[in-house]
Amino acid sequence: MPWPAIWALVSVAVLVSGIYSSELFQIRVTRVEGAAKWDQARIRKLVQSLQGKPALQINPLAVEQQVEWEPAVMRCEFRRNLFGRARLKIWYRTPLLWFKDERARTMAVSRDGTVFELRGKEPNLEVDRKLVESGSNLSILSERRLGSVLELAEKIQKMVPRLAGKLTILSSGGLSFKAAEGAAIEFGDGGRLDEKVEVLRRSLEAEPELLKKARTVNLVVPDRPAVRWKD
Repeated sequence: MPWPAIWALVSVAVLVSGIYSSELFQIRVTRVEGAAKWDQARIRKLVQSLQGKPALQINPLAVEQQVEWEPAVMRCEFRRNLFGRARLKIWYRTPLLWFKDERARTMAVSRDGTVFELRGKEPNLEVDRKLVESGSNLSILSERRLGSVLELAEKIQKMVPRLAGKLTILSSGGLSFKAAEGAAIEFGDGGRLDEKVEVLRRSLEAEPELLKKARTVNLVVPDRPAVRWKD
């Protein structure tokens, strides 16, 4: 190899080595975006551990893995440059359902089936604990058995957002919802959920006291809804 090429390689190696270890390229400012109030102490500790480290010695993937170790974090993005600046952006999962675990902690379930400790206000929709206590992630359970619960909860949250109560699966396999007002709403299997929830929405618009006056509301066949009234 010609000497000029060798000297060029050596110069590049020295330059890279200098950038890798020089104090001139240490992280001095890290901007954090999206950190939840309850998570700020953990994030602050992590950010402080990065201060003073040369940028090239920081592995962005390793930082992101540390942040995402908290199950409530859906994803994050960490970027740094050679001018001493870094940015950490965090996105959290949205609670869809909640339940109390065996230790009486309030847990949340997101649309993707992830279970995490809930901080803040409970969503309107509760889920029967026995449906989720088998694992920390609902995706490990039967999609046929539980996917429809998550789908129904999402549709109720979007179409009838004020509706509160508890979702469960009956021994027959049908979806059931015990409304906070007292009525039990039977949805049957996971088919035609859009239609079933839409029928419920229209019924509540027509009769706002429906769930107080009814014992059961049967939406198994959305074309023929049936109501059993209280005595």
